[in-house]
Amino acid sequence: MSDPMPPTPLAPAPAALAEAPLPVRSVADLVSEVILRGKSAKTKAAYRADLEHFLAWRCGPEVTIPVALDALRPATPARARLDATMQVLQQTSEADIHRYRDHVLHDLGMTPSSWNRRLSPLKQLFRRLQRYQLIRLNPCEDVGGERLSARSKTMYLTRAQARALVDSCEGASLKDLRDQALIHLMLSTGLRSFEIIDLRIEHCYSLDGHMVAAVLTKGMENDREIIKLTPATWATVRRWLDAAGITDGPIFRRLSARGPRVLEPGQVRTFGVQGALSYQGLYFILTERFTNAGLEQTLAQGLSPHSLRHSFVTLAIRGGASVTQAQAAARHKDPRTTMRYAHDLQNLDDNAVDYVKF
Repeated sequence: MSDPMPPTPLAPAPAALAEAPLPVRSVADLVSEVILRGKSAKTKAAYRADLEHFLAWRCGPEVTIPVALDALRPATPARARLDATMQVLQQTSEADIHRYRDHVLHDLGMTPSSWNRRLSPLKQLFRRLQRYQLIRLNPCEDVGGERLSARSKTMYLTRAQARALVDSCEGASLKDLRDQALIHLMLSTGLRSFEIIDLRIEHCYSLDGHMVAAVLTKGMENDREIIKLTPATWATVRRWLDAAGITDGPIFRRLSARGPRVLEPGQVRTFGVQGALSYQGLYFILTERFTNAGLEQTLAQGLSPHSLRHSFVTLAIRGGASVTQAQAAARHKDPRTTMRYAHDLQNLDDNAVDYVKF
């Protein structure tokens, strides 16, 4: 048998490459790199706010990150203030990161999921500091996220409450038609608030005999996903669009009251259609409609637009949908997210005790 071939030696790295120094990076450079890694404008804004919050806590409230990163160009005051934090960052220990976690969770009362989100850009920043040999040890390396509860604390509606909420919008005014279409759509599809606000007539069309809407994908700038609209849901949306005379652009709009502030007996408030609805406008509509529907108690428990998304998952599973079907419709990447919404339902509606025979 012939002798094995000796391994081929690795070619030496070119001298110029081996001796090339690492690029010089300042704190402003690294912060900008982390922010720009966000896949959408919303993620970039969250990264900026989270990093600014940590740097202000660690280095002082005068440290800010401008919304427009162009303001961090060389020889600007904002860049100088950021770059001056380098020494403090180099002296940051794992104990400091744990103290910041306690500040976020206990002093500020934020949720574990909020801390987990804040930790992500922080880890990226310190990884970059270590990559460019600006720190020797990464204080975030062994700091993990908080374990999330198996139950979501978001308020959700029962079937009767959801019906009462939709019924509270009965009426022929533009306001009633808009609010009913909005609430019906959120309850029947589980759309997120930013998806509702972004939705335009051009995004809704017929596909294989079904009405669908192409909605923005969470965390992505221009990617869209297809969701199904039931005939009843599309009918409520269509009534609003026809009454408002909307033929293109955003589906849900602000309304301005017309006529005198004080109505005479028999007069009816009229409204004019304006621009796209904002998140604050969406929140105001829900607050008003919850009150009109006699749901003040659920309102006090912590109403948010996300409550209707939670209600969609809950009502779908109560109506007979599987967790897998609910996950697909809600577009949850992780089934554990859907299970957080369905945990109590699964435990009570289909419990192991129901199978015990003796």
